[in-house]
Amino acid sequence: MTSSSTPFTSLFVTPSEFHRVLSRTSDCDPNGPRVIPLVAGRKSNVQSFEAQHVPGSIFFNMDTMRDTSSPYPMMLPTTSQFASYMSKLRIKPDDVLVVYDPLEPGFYSSPRVAWICRYFGHRAVHILNTFPRYVEEGYPVAEGPVNGGFSGTEALDGDGDGCDKSKNERDSVGSYPESLLPDPERVVAFEELRGMIKDGLTQEKDKELKELQIIDSRPSNRFSGPVDPDLSVLPRGHIPSAINVPFSSLVGPENTVRSPDELKQLFITAGVKQNVPTVLYCNTGVTAAGLDMALKASGLAVQTRLYDGSWSEWSKRADQPGEKVCE
Repeated sequence: MTSSSTPFTSLFVTPSEFHRVLSRTSDCDPNGPRVIPLVAGRKSNVQSFEAQHVPGSIFFNMDTMRDTSSPYPMMLPTTSQFASYMSKLRIKPDDVLVVYDPLEPGFYSSPRVAWICRYFGHRAVHILNTFPRYVEEGYPVAEGPVNGGFSGTEALDGDGDGCDKSKNERDSVGSYPESLLPDPERVVAFEELRGMIKDGLTQEKDKELKELQIIDSRPSNRFSGPVDPDLSVLPRGHIPSAINVPFSSLVGPENTVRSPDELKQLFITAGVKQNVPTVLYCNTGVTAAGLDMALKASGLAVQTRLYDGSWSEWSKRADQPGEKVCE
């Protein structure tokens, strides 16, 4: 897929920069790429979206954009599913996407949606840092139904439009093309990761994987701790050799993602090494994408792969001795 020009210079966009670009460049301008505010959320976030959002926003429903045939909750969709959904949202390949979360939860799913769009070949993708900060700074907000007035499952499945255009203009956007097969090196499956860990542990008696580092973005009290008596939740524990960088640590006291220098220091302090193949995981693959985006913003030389099944899959399928660390 061809690359797109973008008015933004960094992955994470400040509210002031975002507002300035929206003010001078209409997302319906035929002479240049549209800037599309894209809200990342699930059906449970619709009420928050409808109460307050950036004018012209489109709602990206993560409950729809996943592999619904998988037993694990947020596995990636196919390339054809992604292209079809983007077509329903009337998004074009050269649109500049600025992804954000609704006011509640504030910052959670937007890195995952940005990661998905990039994975399937959409080049100009940024993340608003953050919508709560945007609201605090007094920039324009709107209220109203998801995607231009559609309701129910039709809107949540992606039909409708968040831009004030006529129906004919909306329909003229056309179909979003399917990308070539996404780079397999961006993700890692259970079987491959299991083999990598087995090989590493066999070679290294001190149980440290010298040619692989694994980073877990879950809260520290889920990464380790006593056995949870509640069998309805995923057990505590982690993949062998993993280090813990909680997703919540990426956000500073001002409701914004930390600066590149602060992120760099955060990762170095946690023990993240440069120039080592790195696997990222969490519970479902959502916040692990946040680690990926934060690592890119930090400037550290870390080549990452996302384990999409994450702990939801690993905790159920890893049944050999030494494949789970429970403390």
